[in-house]
Amino acid sequence: MAKLSDIQIKSWISKGERFEGKSDGDGLILSYRKDFSVPVWRFRYRFSGKQRVMNIGTYGQLSLSDARKLAKELNARVALGHDVAAEKQERKADSVAKIEEKKNAFTPACTGILLCVEKASLLWRRSASC
Repeated sequence: MAKLSDIQIKSWISKGERFEGKSDGDGLILSYRKDFSVPVWRFRYRFSGKQRVMNIGTYGQLSLSDARKLAKELNARVALGHDVAAEKQERKADSVAKIEEKKNAFTPACTGILLCVEKASLLWRRSASC
C-alpha cells in the first residue's frame, strides 16, 4: 500500500479535490469530504470484531508525520485491548460534565443575589411611593 506524501496532500487541497478517504496504512486515513472545510485525519481499527473509526485531528493541526506517530500509538493501545474511540468519548463526556458542573455551581449564588436585588427594589418602590 502506497504511503501518502505532503506533496500529494497539498496538491489535492490546492486543486480542491474532495475524497472520502485516502489511506496511509496502519489505520491512518485522510478524509476531505465536500462538507469539510479542511482535510481530517481519521484512525480506523477493529475492536471486538467491529469496525471503529475516530477523528484524530485536521491536516492543519496535525502534520503527516505526527498523524503517523499518533496512529502508531493508537494501534499499540488497540493491540493491548483498549477501545480508543470509546475512551476518547468518555474523556469528552467527563469534560463536558465538569464544565456543566462549574456552570451550575454559580446558579444558587446568583439566584440568592437576584432575590436580594428584587427585595431591595420592592422596598425602594414602596418607600418611593409614600
